[in-house]
Amino acid sequence: MKLTIAELADATKQRQDFIRQHINRNHLKVQREGRNVLVDLDEATRWARERGLSLDLPAHVAIPTSYMQSRTARMTVLTWHPENANEVNLFTLIRHRRRDALGPWASETDETWSSEVVLADYAGDSEEFRLHVIDAPLEQCQRLVNYILTEGRLEIEGVNIEYVLEQLPRVHWAYRDERYNPDHSIRSPFSNHSAKVEEYWSFMEESKERWLKVAEAAAANPAPLLKGLGIPLERLPDRVGNLMIAAAEDTINCELSVRDKTLILRVDKEDGSELPPYAYTAAVWGTHSGDDVVRREIAIIRRETIVDIQSEVDHIGFAIYENRNGRCIDLMDTYLMMSVSIAMNVESGPTLELNDRRRHTITRLNPSNSRSMLNIEPGKNSAALDKQIRRQVLSRRSFEREAATRREGNFGRFGPDQFDEAVEFFLGLVRRHTYADEPIHLADPYFRSIGVGDRERDLYLRIFDATRGRSLQVLCSPKTRTEPGKQWWADYPKVLTSHVTVRELVNQRARAFHDRYLVAGDKEILISHSFNGWGEDGVTFVSLPYGVYRAEAEEWWSLDA
Repeated sequence: MKLTIAELADATKQRQDFIRQHINRNHLKVQREGRNVLVDLDEATRWARERGLSLDLPAHVAIPTSYMQSRTARMTVLTWHPENANEVNLFTLIRHRRRDALGPWASETDETWSSEVVLADYAGDSEEFRLHVIDAPLEQCQRLVNYILTEGRLEIEGVNIEYVLEQLPRVHWAYRDERYNPDHSIRSPFSNHSAKVEEYWSFMEESKERWLKVAEAAAANPAPLLKGLGIPLERLPDRVGNLMIAAAEDTINCELSVRDKTLILRVDKEDGSELPPYAYTAAVWGTHSGDDVVRREIAIIRRETIVDIQSEVDHIGFAIYENRNGRCIDLMDTYLMMSVSIAMNVESGPTLELNDRRRHTITRLNPSNSRSMLNIEPGKNSAALDKQIRRQVLSRRSFEREAATRREGNFGRFGPDQFDEAVEFFLGLVRRHTYADEPIHLADPYFRSIGVGDRERDLYLRIFDATRGRSLQVLCSPKTRTEPGKQWWADYPKVLTSHVTVRELVNQRARAFHDRYLVAGDKEILISHSFNGWGEDGVTFVSLPYGVYRAEAEEWWSLDA
């Protein structure tokens, strides 16, 4: 396949004069057919790659074989294998990058599948979840993708895996957003590069529902199930059944670090060659407690650029853009660890040097004793003013969030000297839902053991009064079974207690439950402390959106007892 000068200029977003200059300088080999000057596709790909230019080919031009063979890929396939049925794709990921670049895979791939069962006989069902992995040239993986899209299945060592995919892919970008709660749904699967993602979507509900049940059960320790998959599928249930191809943007390698009131941006070509002048522009930012400390645009004219800052930062990031088309090819956004304490036992010996994850020295020390305990706190150069501001900002955030939840009736916190305020807040929660038809559930393990004259007895009488006209169902759980006749509320007027029913749950060895909560209307409120401890230790009320305690109370109350 050959390109004209005009087609190559369009594909690289350059002027035709720019292309002709490189031809005249023998940087780009051409073929002449009559009056036409043509460039072989492989030659155009080599030339564009060496100059850091993207080659966006027209739709009718196939991706050159040389590009496919120059990249190595890892293909991982997570499958669900129901009993007496074919395996079903749960997620397929292909990650590919330059073969000659340093990375997680060797330059020579074995091109054979390895398979393992990552979960079997879940919840007593005869089913398996399997992970299949192959390292191969991108060309081979692309052939497998074409077969999947055509046939709706993939055969691995005689085993058929079923796919149900939309034929039209969605193309988007995945960046290196390392924040805890990033703005992007998909992070780049490469630690040092952002990625261009081509994703084929699946809308099979059965496999999604099955995965959600398994992921929920494995939430505490998903590593055995997802080890080697290459993407946190436990946080992406909407992606179940999809096929994703992630291409590392590995023409350049970018890194941002902090050192002595400076940000250091380093940009290198992956192959070690010189950066093309003025080919890239960077946006660099750093903040402290949400305030901008620095936000700069930088022309990349050297490998290392230093940006001075006036105060400490706890959040940094950068974005790298190609000047020729404005495309963002790499972005990193991360929070910094402000301080850490380390305690260790070390043998007497030479100097110990502790480095952070970017290989910068945190501290050096000389152990003096054969068995000494050392406390090391990196980051002591943070300015005192910045630390005080950070504490103030965090305090303000806590106050704002607590105030907002209080206004919505979803949160209330009261100290030991605020017993009366806590009672009024709680009664307000109870009264707010007296209109509903469903019964009110109140769980208090110590309900049967309330003493005469206790403040909590007065509280309960006020609860009885506030819930008249509704069914109040009280769950309690003493350590041992109490005598049926000992009911402290029996001597009070029926008009105050006739709507109250008490159920006692006793375990032979221990208390059946210990949580305290209120379920009323559309609210379920967790009570942090026992009723008789509000005056001594304080109490917090938290409204939960999950319906877990509601389901538990309804289940216990439905027992045939």
